[in-house]
Amino acid sequence: MGRIITVGSSKGGVGKTTLVNALAEFLKRRGASVFCIDADPNKNLSGWLAATGMVEFRIVQADDLVQVANEVSTSHDFVLVDVPGANSTALVNAIDISSLVLIPTKADAKDVVEAFRTYQHVVNAITKARRFSPKAHIPAAAVLSQVDRRASVDQIARKQLEGLSIPILKADLGLKASINHASFAQKPAPYSAMGDDIEAIGAEALALLETFRG
Repeated sequence: MGRIITVGSSKGGVGKTTLVNALAEFLKRRGASVFCIDADPNKNLSGWLAATGMVEFRIVQADDLVQVANEVSTSHDFVLVDVPGANSTALVNAIDISSLVLIPTKADAKDVVEAFRTYQHVVNAITKARRFSPKAHIPAAAVLSQVDRRASVDQIARKQLEGLSIPILKADLGLKASINHASFAQKPAPYSAMGDDIEAIGAEALALLETFRG
């Protein structure tokens, strides 16, 4: 059975789709079979993947997400789920069945608040699961995105997240002009533009999965 990774936040514009797309390529480069689920009505992820042909994908409605994810996880090593940037049924459904939840957030007070709200969905999902399996756990972590490494605001955001008891990856996704240009052109950012960052994020994500495997 493959692992399901949800990249979600109850706020839009934090880099969810960019992270899903990059993680898909990261995993493919390591020989894993990957399937992406686009549950965001904006359909940016599916548009990117259709253009590149990099991985299989499917556009799903919130009510079908659990069934589709469970189905494709039987034939793929990883299922990556992109959900709407809102408190939505799709977000909750995806978290409920996840092996790992990554919560992108920019170094902005509003984004940190929404990261906390999203993390609370993870806590709720764990509570529900433990009614049936006392040791059930869903690892989750915030991921800082669009980080300007010349500024100190990302360290402030890290401290805010830590103060809210939200786990956070050490690795982050830096602010790069090529990523912004790709976004404006409605194209995926080239892997080379964020390769080092994604390699570090991916390594931490895989380590989390292994720590809580089974």
